[in-house]
Amino acid sequence: MSCYRLARFFSKLKSHHEPLEHLKSMILTVKNDGPGRLQDALEAFSAYNINITHIQSRPAEIIDFRKGYDFKLDFELSDDPKMKRILKHLDKLGFKTQIVKSKEVPWFPRSFEDLDHLDQSCLAAGADLDSDHPGFNDEIYRQRRTEIAKIAMGYKLSDAKVPVVHYTDQEIETWQTAYRALDPLHKQYACDEYNQAVEEFKKHCSFREDNIPQLQDINEYLIQKTGFRLKPITGLLSQRDFLNFLAFRVFASTQYIRHHSVPFYTPEPDIIHELIGHAPLFADPDFADFSQEIGLASLGVSDEEIKKLGTCYWYSIEFGIIKKANGEKKVYGAGCLSSVDEIKNAVSDKPEIRFFDPLKAAHVPFPITSLQPIYFWSNSFEEAKHAMENYVWTVPRDVSVSYDKFDHTIKVHQDITMKK
Repeated sequence: MSCYRLARFFSKLKSHHEPLEHLKSMILTVKNDGPGRLQDALEAFSAYNINITHIQSRPAEIIDFRKGYDFKLDFELSDDPKMKRILKHLDKLGFKTQIVKSKEVPWFPRSFEDLDHLDQSCLAAGADLDSDHPGFNDEIYRQRRTEIAKIAMGYKLSDAKVPVVHYTDQEIETWQTAYRALDPLHKQYACDEYNQAVEEFKKHCSFREDNIPQLQDINEYLIQKTGFRLKPITGLLSQRDFLNFLAFRVFASTQYIRHHSVPFYTPEPDIIHELIGHAPLFADPDFADFSQEIGLASLGVSDEEIKKLGTCYWYSIEFGIIKKANGEKKVYGAGCLSSVDEIKNAVSDKPEIRFFDPLKAAHVPFPITSLQPIYFWSNSFEEAKHAMENYVWTVPRDVSVSYDKFDHTIKVHQDITMKK
């Protein structure tokens, strides 16, 4: 069956998706293989108005290719009598069938509502500062962190607007100090896409040195540009949950700011890192797609694969470099863009610079408390996105998913059981 004819067939199938529990899986063995045999089976499903969501093929016996092929079909069906009829029909057509049990995969969110529940497992931002945190002995700072965390806890993605945080003069001064130091470095060393986006942020999002932008203002601009948005969270998420957010074109963002005594240092992501480092590039379509690609790849995969995807994220979205045609290095990673020392280190001759191949980058360890000794570069965001797309095909997974941008849900195309 040609790709063209298969595409035409699928275009005639129902486009809606039943609840997850209505997905079934079947192994279909072609007894007498030949041209058009798979099409015969697919047309049988169409005749019974059964929507096929996923197909995989493999040799029926790897030691004898003449035994034909097995096809694993995932389809939507909750009607037991209809199941009996389609099985009988396929038997008459000369197909051997076997209903298979669903695969068990780690739980993943399928809607904005699910994302809201993920946030509840965040580390408490105010009360749980480590003893070496700059604000550990500052009771006023700790209370402020708790206050801002409560604002984030009360927000749901279904709410009309992100609540406003009224930043204090001291907090704005901390922002201003970092902004003034980073702005000239951005003009010299940041990629063109970042600097263009920052100019738009200045026009539309009150993005300036004497004001900490509100997430609502950022969202109103980003949503109409690329569909991305920022969701306030209380503190650190697990690596899996953080990447899962990206699958929905949602970036989990803190709203608190680093301690005023160290305006150029933070032991964890803060509003300077999120808004100066991350937010502007979500306005770039290729960068937005690239970010979501990593997020979608994280849904339902093993902890081992999450670690690899997290490493790819680190070497691209956090510390990635664009190399221009003349060999000049420009930074796009948020970890660089929000750190004076990191941006200077990245463009110097000190670190090792490698081409961004996710298959290789995924296995390279990195430090989290010191300047990076290794950076990865791409020629463009589009190139990095395609490299990530190719990598995703190699990730072992038992579930196929897609994103519905109209209702912000994840569509599952295979019969699975999700386990927390």
